[in-house]
Amino acid sequence: MAKRPKRNRKRARRGHAHPSPAPVLIPTAPEARPSRRRILTRAFTVAAVVLLVAAGGGWLLRSRMVPVVPPPDPDLSGVEATITEKIQRLQDVVSEHPRSAADWGRLALTLHAHSFLAEAAVAYAQAAALDPDDFRWHYLGGLALHHQHSDEAIQWFARSYALRADYTPLLVNCGRSLLAAGRLEEATVMFQRALVLDPASPHALMGLGRIAVLRDDLTAARRHLERALVTAPQDPEIQALLAQVHSRRGDSQAAERALRRSKQAAGFAPFPDPVYMDVAREGVGSFWHLRRGEDHMIWGQYAAAAAEF
Repeated sequence: MAKRPKRNRKRARRGHAHPSPAPVLIPTAPEARPSRRRILTRAFTVAAVVLLVAAGGGWLLRSRMVPVVPPPDPDLSGVEATITEKIQRLQDVVSEHPRSAADWGRLALTLHAHSFLAEAAVAYAQAAALDPDDFRWHYLGGLALHHQHSDEAIQWFARSYALRADYTPLLVNCGRSLLAAGRLEEATVMFQRALVLDPASPHALMGLGRIAVLRDDLTAARRHLERALVTAPQDPEIQALLAQVHSRRGDSQAAERALRRSKQAAGFAPFPDPVYMDVAREGVGSFWHLRRGEDHMIWGQYAAAAAEF
């Protein structure tokens, strides 16, 4: 009988356990990868946070670089008590918060509203230095200087234009400043750009009419002024300038009619300027109550008018 082949198996020695079987590896689902949309969302979120931090840091650094100056101190002798009280209170606020563009801006608006134009320009300059991206401080500072017949207004309006080139009142007022400075070509460009935004603007048309008169182009002057009268037939300034044009053209009868109408005209053409309304809102005292009341009456807001009166 053939011998069985020996099994190649060793018996476990007494006192030693059998070797443990190899661990069974249970396959698991592969880890889900984040979607492309989620990756982009996270990236944009991080970028936005970085930009906000950088912008905040830039503003802080910029404001720290602006020298601290005392608030302007206008002569308040003879001024109504309510006006004096408000200006002094805002001066105190600015002294406590010298790096607040908003506080400097409100002081500037209040000074502007009460015809302290030189002091308002100083406050606008500080507000603009602390927050150079705020259109209002550049534009209204330029307006305060323009009303003082200062050529420096042109530089302020240029900075305003860099921030907001589509604001019609800016274009008209810049054109007026350029015209007053004798810069007729640049003034013409400003008035023409204003007409692109508002083709019926009597103020831009009157500006072009004045330039045409200065150039002795009486035909163009008459055309611009008659177009302006379509929108503002009761404006005495337009009628008076048209009378001058008729007189220089040798039409004495037309000149007499236009001059008569200028004396009978009811009032100047409205000049909507929403940014300037910030100045009007800061006005106190009898003048501003009367002016706001009259405006409310024009618009049929009788309850608001009564409150102002």
